[in-house]
Amino acid sequence: MPCEITPVVAPPPTLLECIFRGGCVLDFTLNQLIALALAISQVLTDYQHIQTHFDPEKDQDRVVQILNKGCQEVYRLFYRREIMEKPEAFLKFANTLDFQSTASDASDLPKIDRSILPVMARKFCMERPESHPDLKMDEVIKEYNGLLKGEPRDTSFLNQYHASAVILDLWKNKLTEVFQGGHPRDWVPLEEVPIPVIAAIIAAEDKRFFSHHGIDVFGIMRAIKNNQNQASSSSDGKSGTGPTAQSEGDSSEGESAEPKKKKKRPEGGSTITQQMVKNLFLDGNNEISPQRKIEEIVLAALVEKDISKAKILETYLNFIDFGWSSWGLRHAARNYFNKSVKDLTLVEGVFLASLPKNPRGLSPNLHRQELNERAAYVLNQLSRLGNPQLVDPKLIEFIQSRDPNFRFPTPAEVDSLVKQVADYKFNKDLEPPVKRRSYFFLDDIIHRAQKGLKINDITKGTFTVQSTINPYLQEITTRNCQEQTFQIDLKTGRLEWAGAEMNIEEEIKAAIKANPGENPRTVWHKVLLETSPVLYDVAWPMAVVFKNRGQVSVGLPDGEVLPLQSWGRSGLPKLVNGDVVRVKVKKGVAELRTIPKVQAAAIVIQNNSGRILAMTGGFSHALSNYNRAVQSVLQPGSSVKPITYLLALEHGMNPDARFSTEGVTLPRLRERGSVPWPVFPQTRTPSISLRQGLEYSNNAVTARVLCAMGNGDCETGLNSWMALCKQVKLCNDKTPRYFPDILGAIGVRLIDMAAFFATIANEGQYVSPHSIEAIYRDGQKIYSIDDHYRSTVSQVQMVRKATFSKIKGFLQGVVARGTAHVMKDYAPYVGGKTGTTNKAMDAWFIGFTNDYTIATWVGYDKRRSLGSEATGAVMALPIFRGILEDALDEKVFRPLEPLRSTAPELADARHVLPEYDGGDTQQGPSTGWWPVRPEETQRGPWYGNQGPRRNDWRGDGRGQGRGQGRGQGPGGNDFFKDLFGFFPGVQ
Repeated sequence: MPCEITPVVAPPPTLLECIFRGGCVLDFTLNQLIALALAISQVLTDYQHIQTHFDPEKDQDRVVQILNKGCQEVYRLFYRREIMEKPEAFLKFANTLDFQSTASDASDLPKIDRSILPVMARKFCMERPESHPDLKMDEVIKEYNGLLKGEPRDTSFLNQYHASAVILDLWKNKLTEVFQGGHPRDWVPLEEVPIPVIAAIIAAEDKRFFSHHGIDVFGIMRAIKNNQNQASSSSDGKSGTGPTAQSEGDSSEGESAEPKKKKKRPEGGSTITQQMVKNLFLDGNNEISPQRKIEEIVLAALVEKDISKAKILETYLNFIDFGWSSWGLRHAARNYFNKSVKDLTLVEGVFLASLPKNPRGLSPNLHRQELNERAAYVLNQLSRLGNPQLVDPKLIEFIQSRDPNFRFPTPAEVDSLVKQVADYKFNKDLEPPVKRRSYFFLDDIIHRAQKGLKINDITKGTFTVQSTINPYLQEITTRNCQEQTFQIDLKTGRLEWAGAEMNIEEEIKAAIKANPGENPRTVWHKVLLETSPVLYDVAWPMAVVFKNRGQVSVGLPDGEVLPLQSWGRSGLPKLVNGDVVRVKVKKGVAELRTIPKVQAAAIVIQNNSGRILAMTGGFSHALSNYNRAVQSVLQPGSSVKPITYLLALEHGMNPDARFSTEGVTLPRLRERGSVPWPVFPQTRTPSISLRQGLEYSNNAVTARVLCAMGNGDCETGLNSWMALCKQVKLCNDKTPRYFPDILGAIGVRLIDMAAFFATIANEGQYVSPHSIEAIYRDGQKIYSIDDHYRSTVSQVQMVRKATFSKIKGFLQGVVARGTAHVMKDYAPYVGGKTGTTNKAMDAWFIGFTNDYTIATWVGYDKRRSLGSEATGAVMALPIFRGILEDALDEKVFRPLEPLRSTAPELADARHVLPEYDGGDTQQGPSTGWWPVRPEETQRGPWYGNQGPRRNDWRGDGRGQGRGQGRGQGPGGNDFFKDLFGFFPGVQ
């Protein structure tokens, strides 16, 4: 239904609705609509003093005054601009607007009582004291306050936004450049950008950029008109298929029409400032909602108040997406033309100005005809900027100050330029963007750098950070974590198809149509290569689905087409042509992959230096940037038991001493609320040795060993345990005493467990893990790990080096004969320990070689059992093994050598990378060190000939209270309740 129009003598009653409705195609309520009008009115009348909060009772009259001023300013602007030839023509245009079709779906529009529109017009545009039951100003103000959330955001940092942080890898090769906003880019100062390129960008995106204060009313009106026409076309069934527009630029009104695009996204009339605000403050997406539009408008005005037009334009040019992983003008110039920004020509500038509208749909590789049409449109708009009747004096002033010889092309010259556009040959084949798997690690590096430098944002200064990342090892670590989590969900029957990542069928069809002479196989391959992944750090390759006569195949990034099969025995999920999926290629077949529910984390540390070489904190950073390797406090299960056995050996216990495996109850502690703690038997074997107690991870033996250290006083043994726990940095002074901690109920981080096992490999020398070698600012070194290295190294005082040497032999036995015997072939070279917590909610394996420690964890973010047969050996050990074997196969690790009984002197080995420097002293059985030879990998008596018992998990954690929350500290008062609730017969 058309808007009602009051006679010409009075302002149209629906003018505010007409203006403010155009950029918002979702379901706005009446109060949200007026709140949006209030934001725009403030920008138009006094953008330097925008108020973000009003008193709902005291400020009602003031809000009405602001709306009246805004309404009058809109009329003044339009009549002065003479958008139409006559005011009557403008009113005729307004009268034809049908607001029920400005959205893609009329049912999404609010149901507003039409009788309120004349009331609004008289109250907000004619200063008349009108009222209506639905028009409640206090509710409008509350809506405005709630949508804007009161406080404006700080925009001052934009003045130094050209600064960045460069991250180097371990060998000082550039890994990435980090800017706030998430995308790496090379900053280009505005002074380096040729005026023809700037003029083309202004013509394409925001002709009144130098005149408005963040929003463009003319652009909004144009958006209304175009959305109206588009909706009408859609309702007539005339819309087709094709690329979807990605940008809300072109904020110009009623000028020469751009070539029509199919299935075009409703427009919002966004200015360059608004687009920049979306990228920097509002996550860069095109969400259209009341809150987002008000935030966008107010933030745009704040930016205009605080930042110069030149700086806004410079920031925009360095943040806009030009497609093909070209974030910023410098990357775009290099990727598309293989030249520097300062050497760009007018035609090249027009090409670049055309791309932000729809980077994928205007790819020169696939949609050259559409790109040529868009470029011709930009050239026509550029010519109109030189029209004396439409010229913007401030734009001309800016151009003359930079390039007095520049002039806009005339209409006659445009035809020649359009031909140059059509004949232009791109002189560089576009290469696929580089994908990185180090996002979790990069987050940790940035956090550590900012903490060490005591700054809030490392991207605000010219910092260069030399990290410890080994990019090859990082790729291996990420790949193995992702594949193993998939396999775990597959084995437990919890794997569910998560859907295709996207569908590119329309893009392929459009590209084939745009390139009729090209082999379709070549075309789909190019489309796939240009497709930006949603899961940007997933190692499985993307593939596009093709279905033909019931056969399903996929096209791979290398151009090969392979048959597609599902995982396990399940059939393929419902797929359609053009679906983009993830696959793993096996023997000429592409096996489908999907997102698992279970999570995994892993860390690789160099023992003698403490360098963190690789880290992954979850399945995919794209799904969650929560880093479970350094942020989660988790129960380690039996992987913490070496503390008890270190103390036992230090107290002089014989490795062959026998201990009963019968259940035992430990006495209550002195702490209030403490209760006796029963430990139940796990095996029918009546007794096993001290050594076997660790190899087989026997809980009852571990508890008896603890008491034996105190000569029968279990509490004394626990005190010793806590003291050593603190020395190896797994506990602190605030950690309360609990007997269940000795079996793994304590809360620890994966990175701390990795450091503990590296300490064992170093035979008592603790080295704090670090991910930063040096930090430079403006070329000057301001931090070096060498200056602080000694403060990161400490010798464990409670346990002698020889004792650590013995425990290495015990942990070697875990791999040879114990709970990790599934990789017994590596026993001469590897020591380690499995860990499984109460109800199998967490699975661990931490292992070490002479040179490296690899710590792995598997579990769910929302705690649940991994399965009835889940153990650290079944769930986490395959990740360790995969990392180790791939690193050996790809020569990232040097060939393994048998574990040494004497650790290297760390002071001498510090700078040796990646080689290991140290002696190979063998000790005899009398000292408790039994090096495992390759032929000595038989199983121990507990397992017999049937492999490990599957009830190993039953007591490996004993309790859920402390450390059970992901990212939480010690648990609360329900610890013992949770603990004993698991043991039968204990209340």
